[in-house]
Amino acid sequence: MVQENKSLIYGLGLNPSVVGHLSTFFIQLKDIDGQNVEGYSQTVSAIVDPESEDEMKVIGTRVLDKVGLYKISITLNKSGEHDMLLLYCNVPLNSSRQIKKVVYAGTFNEHVYDFNF
Repeated sequence: MVQENKSLIYGLGLNPSVVGHLSTFFIQLKDIDGQNVEGYSQTVSAIVDPESEDEMKVIGTRVLDKVGLYKISITLNKSGEHDMLLLYCNVPLNSSRQIKKVVYAGTFNEHVYDFNF
C-alpha cells in the first residue's frame, strides 16, 4: 500500500528552468517500510498553480520495468514561481506541501559536449 509521506520526489526538472522548455522529474511510490510499491495506472499527477486561473494538471507516466516509478514532464509558458501539488489517486503526496517551481524568462543556452576518451 502506498504511503504518501514516504514516497520520493526527485529529478532535474525540480530545478529552476526557462519558459517553454520541458522539465522532467520522477515520483517513486513507497510503502510504510520505504520499499518501492506499484501504483495504479494513471494515478500519479501534478497540479501546477492549483486554484488559480492558470491551473494545469499533468498525468504521470509509468516508467517501464521499474516498480512504482512515474515520470512527470511539464512545459511552463509563464515565468515566475509556480506551486505544484503532487497527487497519488487524488491524495496529496509530501504531506500536502506544495513544491515551488521557478521558471525564468529568456533563452536557454544548452551546451553539448563530446568527450573522447
